[in-house]
This record gives sequence, C-alpha cells and structure tokens, in this order.
Amino acid sequence: MKNKLLIIIMMIISSYNLYSQGCSDAGLCTIQMNHDDKASSLNYNYSIGLGLSSNNVLINSYKMTLFYSPLDKVTIFAGLPFSIINGNLGTQTGVGDIDFGIQYALHLENEHLIKYSMSLKSSLDREERYTIFPSGIAEPLPMVYHPSLGNDNLIIVIDYLFDKWEISGGVLIPFTQPNNNMFITNSDLDNSIVPYIFDEYLTSAGLERSEDVMIRAKREVYKTDKFTVKAGINPIYRLSNNIVNFIENGVDKSFEIEGSGGLTLNIIGDINYQLSESTFLTFAIGIPTIARQNQNDGLLRMFQANLSISGSIF
Repeated sequence: MKNKLLIIIMMIISSYNLYSQGCSDAGLCTIQMNHDDKASSLNYNYSIGLGLSSNNVLINSYKMTLFYSPLDKVTIFAGLPFSIINGNLGTQTGVGDIDFGIQYALHLENEHLIKYSMSLKSSLDREERYTIFPSGIAEPLPMVYHPSLGNDNLIIVIDYLFDKWEISGGVLIPFTQPNNNMFITNSDLDNSIVPYIFDEYLTSAGLERSEDVMIRAKREVYKTDKFTVKAGINPIYRLSNNIVNFIENGVDKSFEIEGSGGLTLNIIGDINYQLSESTFLTFAIGIPTIARQNQNDGLLRMFQANLSISGSIF
C-alpha cells in the first residue's frame, strides 16, 4: 500500500511539470473502464501525459477517476481533470469536464466480456477566457485555451474483449449548446485592433458541435508475466460540420465551419505493467494520421502520450 501511495504522490507532483490532455478526443478514450467490478470494491485511475495541439499549444492536465461497485459487475464512476494550458496567447488554468456515469459488465461464454458505460460529461468551468496584451487590450481566447468543452455531453461506450482483442465503440451527443467562448479571429472582422497573431486560430465564438461516433480497436502484440503491449487504431467521425452562432443587426444567424466535420484517424499503442495483483501502470500514445481540416473546437492533438496508474483502494 505504501508503494502505491508513493507512486500516486510522485505522479501528482510531476504532473505540474508535464504537458498533457486526458485524451485526443472528447469522448471514447476519456472514459475509463473499471478493472475490478466486484461488489463493494473501490478503485481508482490517475493519469498524466504529454500532448501538443495546433500552434504549439501545450495542455497540461491530470485526472483522477474513482470507481465504486455497489453490486457485482455494476460500477458508478466519477472523473475530474485539472488543466494548465500554455501557448503564444498566454497561460490558462482551470478545472476540466467531470465525467459521471454507470458501467455494467456482462461475462459471456468462452472468455468473451462486454462492458457498457453511460455517462454525462459536464463542464464545471464555463467562464470566458481572456488574454491581456501589453497595450492593455483584453481579448477572448480561442477554444484550445479553455480547460473545459464548455457544454454538456452524453457519452455511451461499449467495450468488447476477447482473447487478444479489445474493441470499443462510442458516441458523444452534445445537448447544451453553444458554449461561452467568444473568440473571433482577425480574418472574420472588418476592423480589428487585436494582434495579427489571432489569425493563427479559428473562430470559436458561439461554437455548436455535432455528434461524434468513435471506434477503438487494439490487439495484444507482446506479453510476458508482467508486461502487455497493444497496438491499434482509433477512428473518430464527426457527423456534420461545427456551427458558429452569432447576432447581426439584432438577428440570430449561424454558419458552418467548412471542414470541421468528418474523419480523424489515430494510430494508438500502449504498454501495460502489472505492479501487483490489482495495480497496473500504463503508458499510452496516439498519433493522428488523418485529421479534420478545421478544428475550431480545439480538440486537435499533434500527438498524445499518457501515463496512468490504476488499482484498488479496497
């Protein structure tokens, strides 16, 4: 127990010096599945990592998820990240999106296992984010500088495990729109006094996202008594383009951000090390090989690496 506590403390301390984001997407891989779902068990997953967004924006966060199983194979879970975001427009910190939901495991014959998860991803930090330039001008920041998505989403995930394979499917459905972001890039303004550096970012004022459909397929490629190495793919498809809502001459209007919908394809891999019977250390990495052209939602990652520890409290 002392060794587990020491590892968690070291990861929490070191996370302030690392740049990370809980995931390369806002749905499927942010939801952790419970390793041990026996009745009355309480488990945890703590993760840190390294991620790089567009325009060299670094996003530092760590996330703790707690799992409690009131009944055998039934788990209630809650997860909360904290982010530190650094880029050429400044530094922002804040609480991310809380995940709260329920999971159920169904054991089939011949070692087949299906896990279901349904959760609400809710933004606790919905305030507008500004940067103040030396001239004294205060301007809204683009979506990538916000520690949370700014709206509420329903996430449904199904995991299927058999032999050396783990196949997951998920859908993210936004149901509160739009968020509080007010950023408008120079190119969308007739007269602008903001620095031209803003041209590097896409307009995200009045952002309204569409649904995401996600798949993750991983296969075990190497295994020893302690180590397991898996590799796979993680396609994410946004069903339609994002919409920006605005008011012009007192009239509500909207327009689509062309190229903000469609496919993002990530190549993924992870190394899992078993510290004890119920404690696991995992290093995971993902790199997009195909990305949506215009990601004004700030979710693009040029690469993503995460280190997590999971285990049982009791």
